[in-house]
Amino acid sequence: MSLRYNNKVTVVTGGSRGIGRGIVRVFVENGAKVVFCALEREEGVTLEAELNKAGPGSCVFVPCDVSKEDDIKRLIESTVEHYGQIDCLVNNAGWHPPHKTTDDTTAEEFRDLLNLNLIGYFLASKYALPYLRERQGNIINVASLVATIGQMDAVPYVATKGAIISMTKAMAVDESRHNVRVNCFSPGNVLTPLWEELAGQTPDAAATIKAGENSQLMGRMGTEVELGLTALYLAADATFCTGIEMLVSGGAELNYGCKKQFRSIIPKDVFLFGSSGTSPQLSNVSHFQAELGLSRTFVSARTTNFVHPHHVAEMAALRTALHARHVQALPFSIGSLRFASFFKAADINIERNTACKPKPDPSTLVFGKQFSDHMLTINWSDKEGWEAPQIKPFQNLSMHPASSALHYSIELFEGMKAFRGTDNHVRLFRPMLNMERMHRSSDRSCLPLFDKAELLGCIKKLVEIDQEWVPYSQDASLYIRPTFIGIEPSLGVSRPGKAMIFVIIGPVGPYFATGSFNPVSLLADPSYVRAWKGGVGAYKMGGNYGPTILVQNEAVKQGCQQVLWLYGEEEEITEVGTMNLFIFWTNEKGEKELLTPPLDGIILPGVTRQSLLDLARTWREFKVTERTMGMKELLGALDAGRIQEMFGAGTACVVCPVGSLLYKGKTYQIPTMENGQDLAKRFYKELTDIQYGRKASEWAPLVV
Repeated sequence: MSLRYNNKVTVVTGGSRGIGRGIVRVFVENGAKVVFCALEREEGVTLEAELNKAGPGSCVFVPCDVSKEDDIKRLIESTVEHYGQIDCLVNNAGWHPPHKTTDDTTAEEFRDLLNLNLIGYFLASKYALPYLRERQGNIINVASLVATIGQMDAVPYVATKGAIISMTKAMAVDESRHNVRVNCFSPGNVLTPLWEELAGQTPDAAATIKAGENSQLMGRMGTEVELGLTALYLAADATFCTGIEMLVSGGAELNYGCKKQFRSIIPKDVFLFGSSGTSPQLSNVSHFQAELGLSRTFVSARTTNFVHPHHVAEMAALRTALHARHVQALPFSIGSLRFASFFKAADINIERNTACKPKPDPSTLVFGKQFSDHMLTINWSDKEGWEAPQIKPFQNLSMHPASSALHYSIELFEGMKAFRGTDNHVRLFRPMLNMERMHRSSDRSCLPLFDKAELLGCIKKLVEIDQEWVPYSQDASLYIRPTFIGIEPSLGVSRPGKAMIFVIIGPVGPYFATGSFNPVSLLADPSYVRAWKGGVGAYKMGGNYGPTILVQNEAVKQGCQQVLWLYGEEEEITEVGTMNLFIFWTNEKGEKELLTPPLDGIILPGVTRQSLLDLARTWREFKVTERTMGMKELLGALDAGRIQEMFGAGTACVVCPVGSLLYKGKTYQIPTMENGQDLAKRFYKELTDIQYGRKASEWAPLVV
């Protein structure tokens, strides 16, 4: 087989899933050396291993947030350090936010999207261009068909994608002086995990996908690999093309020429209509809705693009008339189809508690025993979708005894905190990381997906209402527990048809009674396993925690405070109790190194874990590594005096030093305290300074 891009070094942003994954795969299959980045670490590591095994090219995954200039610089620098050159840059990383009207869109939301979808492309190009000029390489930007045809309630997204096309042309002009080609392509409907996730929110996912397929003249969606081949063509073959936009849309933009735009009706909830006089008269809407058993009507956001001009006014009136009937819309739209029921923070119904409790003394607080005056609930069903969020007085839940959460652990939760700063403002800490993790856990639990930003907005409102429950203390905080449960009243083992998100909050003191910086002792017993490959250890599900209680009790019986969880024949160290584990040591090469186990499917991707890694990489004072370490290697390093510090990290404790380890009847002293806990204390101070507002940071957004 002829390798079309053999030994060419290619950087791909947003390469762990969807279109980016297809690009990485195709380039590796054609002999390229690919460095790809993404936020999704677990998916990135998995793809890296898969493609390196298959070859013939190779790839390296680099965790990176392309909305941050420093991350982009490190991505380019690490590529050049590794390979010495860059031949091609594919700018793909981006996001399509939930659909919002212009009136509902804030300037901050627009700026955030601009920073990710457009400025990220610009910065990656800026830092890669010196190397691309040396190789007379090329840049490929991924735009979108909606930049050409528009999209309902998506002004920021369409604007950023349109700007990408314009930037491509302008940069092509500039870089022609250096023989660097700059091109872009605009995908239409492509069957990616996001498309499938969104389709899964409808009563009939298969019918929804079929309707999406029918939006193209070709009667199907594109594939990840087809988009990868498009990028490969622009990189390897289109040597006389620069400044072009290539539409890769299956003819969706031409679909107005078809006489039958909508070929399917999705039962129960979705009613599609359009094209050339086939739309129902206003007087017939109720009849159609009743006849089809529709509980809601879904209206094509782009119907006016396909309707004969003399029907446009009627269609506008129809949408207005249907507004009171809970018109819903898809968050994707190529020509004809939008769907999905997502709740909005702006729709919260608030019932104030008229019997508020007295606030406790912060010095008396323990973890998880006291709760505020209000709670948040959001119900979902496969018949009605998401209901409006409710903030109401704190109260017991009422569930059917057959609810799936009670029998099959269809349940997940999150843990996050709000902090009262020295300036009296209340802040959260990197809350979107919690929302992203909760979203992944929901998907794995077969619970309905939700809009992460909207749920965060609901949580912020709850904290705002109960802001007096945020302790006036630099040692305490407000713990936030979002929980998601299946409440389907059935004993069948299946995806629940009913579910509920609820959020409870309460003030907390230190997680460990001994205090945050008294060292803990660990029991390492290889006969117990917390998580395993192919399981759900990487997700924050209640079922991961209940079975650990027996082992925790065994640790206490043996004079230890926590459990060091081991895995496999090599007895890999994984987590400490409910915390991620870090080791600061001198490795065999004599280098100072911070080591933590990788996100390989058995490690929970902790927010504090990520924050420590991000800080350490910013400092650039020692090597930072994510890899496995077995007990044999750990004990050998202890014997050689190469372990400086060992500590756990988590939301509840922030950072917790480890003082000793009981393994197979022998106690090993960990010299964390003897070495001054300098790094652990530094991490603790850095994070708490951010959390309590002593240090300004984008990691700590204000609530009030």
